Amino acid sequence: MKRKSKVMGLQEAIAQIVPERCRELAVGGMHMHNNPMALIREIIRQNKRITRLTTSPSGSINADLLIGSGLVDEVMTSYIGLEHLGLALNYRRAVEQKTIRLYECDEPMIVYGLQAGAGGWPFVPYPRGLELSDLPKVNPEMYRFTTDPYTGQKIMTAPPIRPEVAVVHCLEADEQGNARMAGSVFTDRHMIFAAERVILQVERVVKRLGTPEDARSFDIPGFLVAAVVVAPGGCHPTSAHSAYGYDEGHLKSYLKASKTEDSFRAYIDEVILPPEESYRQRFPVAGAAVTEITEPPVSTKSGATAETVTSSVTAVAGVADGEEDGTYTMAELMGAVMARHLRDGEVAVMGAVSMIPMVACRMAQFTHAPNLNYIAGGSGAVNPHLEPLVPSSCDYGQLKADAVLPLPDVILLEGRFGRLDVFFAGGLQIDQYGNCNLVCVGDYEQPKMKGPGTVGLPFLPLAGRVIIYTMAHNARTLVPKVDFNSGPGFLSGPEAHEAAQMPGQGPALVVTPLCVFDFDETSKVMRIRSLHPGVTLEQVLENTGFTPVIPDEIPVTPVPTLEELAGLRRADPTSVARKLL
Repeated sequence: MKRKSKVMGLQEAIAQIVPERCRELAVGGMHMHNNPMALIREIIRQNKRITRLTTSPSGSINADLLIGSGLVDEVMTSYIGLEHLGLALNYRRAVEQKTIRLYECDEPMIVYGLQAGAGGWPFVPYPRGLELSDLPKVNPEMYRFTTDPYTGQKIMTAPPIRPEVAVVHCLEADEQGNARMAGSVFTDRHMIFAAERVILQVERVVKRLGTPEDARSFDIPGFLVAAVVVAPGGCHPTSAHSAYGYDEGHLKSYLKASKTEDSFRAYIDEVILPPEESYRQRFPVAGAAVTEITEPPVSTKSGATAETVTSSVTAVAGVADGEEDGTYTMAELMGAVMARHLRDGEVAVMGAVSMIPMVACRMAQFTHAPNLNYIAGGSGAVNPHLEPLVPSSCDYGQLKADAVLPLPDVILLEGRFGRLDVFFAGGLQIDQYGNCNLVCVGDYEQPKMKGPGTVGLPFLPLAGRVIIYTMAHNARTLVPKVDFNSGPGFLSGPEAHEAAQMPGQGPALVVTPLCVFDFDETSKVMRIRSLHPGVTLEQVLENTGFTPVIPDEIPVTPVPTLEELAGLRRADPTSVARKLL
């Protein structure tokens, strides 16, 4: 007897599996990668209501589009944004206008919660130290405390996440739903294991994934899958790892359309509501429906190929080689400062929009710290061999690396003190004690601006030390006290920091376009460590929202040496980071 096929048409799968009122919908993908956009567009066409939308640790257009369509009542997320392209404007508007309820959380809440949901656990205990952010204050329904039965200490916990439906992208599947992912799996496997029903969006269906000998490479067993939808190019405008890159032009147009409710409604009517076939014809995707895994496409513009990228790298690298006469950009100076602070044999980690820290780590490996290791954000890539640099931390190009960790494994490392020596961090606001804020500007209940979310910043107290960086040195960014503490530094000062008994050293440096700060050993307030060439003390003070500690003598930040410039430009031959400032 023939086995039942789980392959369905797009309309049929959404109609049959997603209820008219979905209790909880989990959307897979991370940042602008592997978003199951064809499924999401069809959910909007069929006007399915979503009581709670749950994202991966870093949602993107997948969540913003559903929120902007008016179908979502509440959202559980640690981040919704478009990385280096900007804020998710529909999400921001909905939170500021209170048209949705937000369950503000952090990365571990999503990861631990999905693990608990998948395993049938009643809750998951947090590592000690993560309770120091402001999240438990604004979301007491999710963050609850209990007593560790082994130590008697008070610990914070995460609840299980059990979505009614999860929609996830995979590269390919067979007719029974056994599926193979390509590239980073993010938290998509956890979503599949935790959900009651799963719809897979795939680039292709194959008769057989492979031989029994390579069954270990199959990521998803078919018995967890309710339906398989074949949608070549269905991740557009996001990328599908190993198949095609994200369409930056379309994403920028999407952000432009999202600026007002009227212009966004026009985008929905014109682009989303027509049948999916019309979308595919209007926005053809180079690389869709590939028949084999190819070399990683570079995700800067839709359709970019390895050949075009290689030629552009050669041209730019040639120019850079001729320029190594000591001239440098501000981004290169900041990268050199960060690199000098890294030590041989250390392990560093960074999040989204980390082009300068990434270049700094590569430069350090090329020069004084060949045994440095670093993890490139949500991709889980350890020591990417990436040349050229790409703007997105989750790009498929990152995965040419020493190793690639699933995101939940990165979360495990971040939660255990002693594993990670350096954490690179930033924020909408950074205060005098090195606390970072990515959540909001103004009062949390009535924010002047909603930021993307806390993501992994609550892990900062568990890192060996923290390097903070900002590309905007002004009194709006460098403030006396953050409006929301996403990433704890020295809290409210030495007494609070000592009482918290945080294991890490705390913030070590703050690198800006004007100067470098460290922290006074006694007061824990930022102290001017050096002024960048041509910058005066008056300029720094005028553009800082608090009075830093001012030493008697302030040296000038050493400019990059020729060796450092060579390392920086080898790491960034197409000037992705170099031109940021």
